[in-house]
Amino acid sequence: MFLRSFYAEAPQAVEDLVRKAKGFVADIKKQAEASGVKADTYVGESEAFEAITTLAKDRAADMIVIGSHGRTGLRRLLMGSVAEKVIGYAPCPVLVVKS
Repeated sequence: MFLRSFYAEAPQAVEDLVRKAKGFVADIKKQAEASGVKADTYVGESEAFEAITTLAKDRAADMIVIGSHGRTGLRRLLMGSVAEKVIGYAPCPVLVVKS
């Protein structure tokens, strides 16, 4: 929701963010593959949990591995939890790794 309203106000800023995100994940993919890890990347414009669960469904993923900051209490309540939403909407098992 935030991204859509932000896009209406500043489309160039959103395009710059998407371009930077694509560059960042391309660098991470190169690092992974240099270490012998097969990697595929995706950059989308939506709520994080929606993008993750939709991608997992579209690619028939066997598992989603997601990091968590481990916030609790009021901070978690105010910020929400992407990992929690992914668990709730995922079409496959989810492994949450605490950072």
